[in-house]
Amino acid sequence: MAAEALNGVSESETSRGISMPLPVFRSEYAVEVEPNIAFALMLRKRRGEKTQSEIADKLNISYQQYQQLENPRKANPTLRTIAKLQKIFDYQFVSF
Repeated sequence: MAAEALNGVSESETSRGISMPLPVFRSEYAVEVEPNIAFALMLRKRRGEKTQSEIADKLNISYQQYQQLENPRKANPTLRTIAKLQKIFDYQFVSF
């Protein structure tokens, strides 16, 4: 039940545009965050003060397409998009 609660709250808050810190492991039992939610949270954190439009321009995609990447309900990035994001943010979201 803890995983359902964590994922539900994380997805809801992120979808409503509420900034959340990345989950931190603090007990002896780890609760996994679903990959789509974790990706959206990490992407928002990495974007920092930059606008979604600025990042979309660097990716050569529309603002709306970038918005979907930060929405845990709609995020479905391709490996090519993830690779571009890793270069833009100088951060490894996933290892290839």
